[in-house]
Amino acid sequence: MSAGVANSVISGPVEHIKIRLQTQPDGVGRLYSGPWDCTKQVVQKFGYKALFRAQAISIVREAQAYGFYFLTFETMINEIVKRRGQTRQDVPTWLVGVAGGTSGVAFWLSSYPLDVVKMLNKLEKDLDSL
Repeated sequence: MSAGVANSVISGPVEHIKIRLQTQPDGVGRLYSGPWDCTKQVVQKFGYKALFRAQAISIVREAQAYGFYFLTFETMINEIVKRRGQTRQDVPTWLVGVAGGTSGVAFWLSSYPLDVVKMLNKLEKDLDSL
């Protein structure tokens, strides 16, 4: 869970800019020429605090998603070890890969609901309420 908290400190502002760039109109109606221009405009118009909008949601999303990831991975590896009568070091690489892939699915499935809430919160038009 602490991995999620640490990650969200950097990923929060980056995701904010990414979401703005992905949802801007195409062609003549484009609002930003790229990530640096978007960052500059957001900071000029709303201040640095705007980059961290919905940060609490990001932290909760990341913490619980990484929690699901590690819980799933450790549960699967421990079950493999128990059923095969092996040590962790003896588990074949392909089974470690299966456990990692399944854990990735658990990560994303658990994070999608809060990801939608976070995205909508970051896109709220009235950023002046910060």
